[in-house]
Amino acid sequence: GDLMFIGRRDHQFKVRGVRVNPSEIEAMLEKNSIIERALVVADESHMTLISFIQISENSISKPNSDSVVENGTAVFFVNASLGEAISIELQKFLPQYLVPSLYVFTHKLPTLPSGKVSRKELPPLSEIRKLLSVSVNETKQLSKTEEQLCYVIKGILQLDNVLLNVSFFALGGNSLSAIELASGIEETLHCSVPVS
Repeated sequence: GDLMFIGRRDHQFKVRGVRVNPSEIEAMLEKNSIIERALVVADESHMTLISFIQISENSISKPNSDSVVENGTAVFFVNASLGEAISIELQKFLPQYLVPSLYVFTHKLPTLPSGKVSRKELPPLSEIRKLLSVSVNETKQLSKTEEQLCYVIKGILQLDNVLLNVSFFALGGNSLSAIELASGIEETLHCSVPVS
């Protein structure tokens, strides 16, 4: 007979060659006082981890309707500054490869009758990435250098647009893509940027 491998049942995955148990990361996230519940998934196309975080309604308000993804009864949004603060805190306790590069917030994660998070009701990662592509404030004129830098970042992170005031890592970058960024800057802007 034939033996078919159809995947794992325990939600473990590999990121950059390292086996990751997401429950360890979720437990560290849930130690944060504003986080009620967390779920970590792999974005295999970008080789990154994405964390879906349920926060209390009074800890942060829902942004305007242009920057949210609605999926069923849940509303998901990205808050780059809060995500970066959580990431900095996590880096104190976890190695870099276990720190998610993107944090998606909601006031209520979709659940199954058993109380577990319904992964099927989470928005597609492509929709989440579109939240990061909110266009730059059109009243600000970009310099030629800023335009070139945005072009390089968009190409590396596969985004339609980037925000100038948001960290490369909060947009979904990681240490490997930072090396690509340094190379892209050197090639496009003809200046050397150290990666450290």
